[in-house]
Amino acid sequence: MDFSLSQRIKLALITHFGWLVIWLIGPTLRYRIENWEDYATAKQEHGRLIFCFWHSQIFAGMFFWRGHNIVVMTSSHFDGE
Repeated sequence: MDFSLSQRIKLALITHFGWLVIWLIGPTLRYRIENWEDYATAKQEHGRLIFCFWHSQIFAGMFFWRGHNIVVMTSSHFDGE
């Protein structure tokens, strides 16, 4: 999908600002992990897994799952970028 110049500029600014915010605030977050052994078992048995979570958890999830070689599905529309 082709984006206009203003949309590309907005995406660049949002991307850089978002990255900065995540790396400044991410280390201050606390997580409560329940049933982690279920995750480990499923990962071992099936390899790649599919996760779903609420939009309100995206910020914490991005920081928590960093470095785990995950893939994210999103729409090809501007709001998905």
